Amino acid sequence: MKRLSSVLSVLVTLSLSASASALINDEDAMAKVTAPQRIQSPTYAEVPTGEDVLVVYNTNYVEDENENGVPDGIEIARYYQEARNVPEVNLVPIHVSTDEEITRPEYDRNYDTEGLYEETSYIRQAIEQYLTNHTNEEGEPLGDAIRYIVLTKGVPLKIQQYDGGTYIRQADYSSVDAAIALLFQDYEIDGRIRNPYYKADPNLSLDYRFDGAHFSNSNGLTLSYLVTRLD
Repeated sequence: MKRLSSVLSVLVTLSLSASASALINDEDAMAKVTAPQRIQSPTYAEVPTGEDVLVVYNTNYVEDENENGVPDGIEIARYYQEARNVPEVNLVPIHVSTDEEITRPEYDRNYDTEGLYEETSYIRQAIEQYLTNHTNEEGEPLGDAIRYIVLTKGVPLKIQQYDGGTYIRQADYSSVDAAIALLFQDYEIDGRIRNPYYKADPNLSLDYRFDGAHFSNSNGLTLSYLVTRLD
């Protein structure tokens, strides 16, 4: 909470994990990925505004550090909404685990083959359904209108190893943030995934501002959203 004002000086930045099965963006890790880096084309996208941002908070998280009667995750979401003029419809309450680390079936219903978790507890489906079922003031589905997703305190951080091997290229654990960046796509979880937005604009020309479904890697995966979090 104490660092919130300084964090808000930047609208959103992509939150990436250097772990296996996460998007990677450092030189050493890139060198270990066999797929070549794909040259990206410019988007010429406009400067982002609050209308481009989805803010997600976990209603099950009830910690209240400053004891003002408002859970921290909701307070951060509301603070950010006001600071960045985020529309009310762009605030998403989800009802999921409050654990820092969750299982793959907790994140994605498609992996919950034994029906271990409640229907509302899957992070992937909760956000995808909201993006599909809600529209902005212009009537555009939020799934198409949103470019950035901000997760607040109380949303899990990590997804545990699920079915991968011990070899780093077979591992399938990841950050929650990296998984959300690939919403609305089905893909094999079998090791590191190259971040197609890494060094897309090395000269900082601002011609490559993020736009959904534009930046893809040689494996055919496309970044759906840029994802960050405020704790």
